[in-house]
Amino acid sequence: INEELNNVQKLFSEGRYQLALRKINTLIKNNRHNYIVYNYRGIILVALKKSSEAINNFQKTLELNPDFTEAIGNIGMAYHEMNYVKEAIENYKKAYELSGLVQFEINLGNLYLQIRKNEKAIYHFNSSLKKDNLNEYVHQLLAEAYIRDLKYDLAIEHHKIAISINSSNPKNYFLLGSDYI
Repeated sequence: INEELNNVQKLFSEGRYQLALRKINTLIKNNRHNYIVYNYRGIILVALKKSSEAINNFQKTLELNPDFTEAIGNIGMAYHEMNYVKEAIENYKKAYELSGLVQFEINLGNLYLQIRKNEKAIYHFNSSLKKDNLNEYVHQLLAEAYIRDLKYDLAIEHHKIAISINSSNPKNYFLLGSDYI
């Protein structure tokens, strides 16, 4: 099953979501008690903008394995996609509290940034950087939050850190240059 899941993951990363969905549906027929296949299908369904169906798959994942907290975060992702902010926040928080996976805190910060709750976004981005200070993307997001709070010096500082992490990414230079406009 691992090789077949790798194939599904490859199709997904190539943006071939419909084919990935067909493959995962076949895998589910033969592996009805495997929680991972339902989680994969949920992720694919979110990408296909079928988040309600995705939530059902993530719930099936949890039914089969209540300890797989990533499914809770994925429910948050599905609610986020549907713009159900309260539910997304609840699920991201719960997933982070249960798993400690920094990605859920980043997702939470990103959601707060999108709804213009900059203080909360800044809090969660800074908190996630305490666990992984070399996350270029979080430094970019944090800089954006600081720009929205008119704290340009801090934005510049985090864009410079992003450059020091990945100097070959032209987006980092563009973002830094934008700080001076």
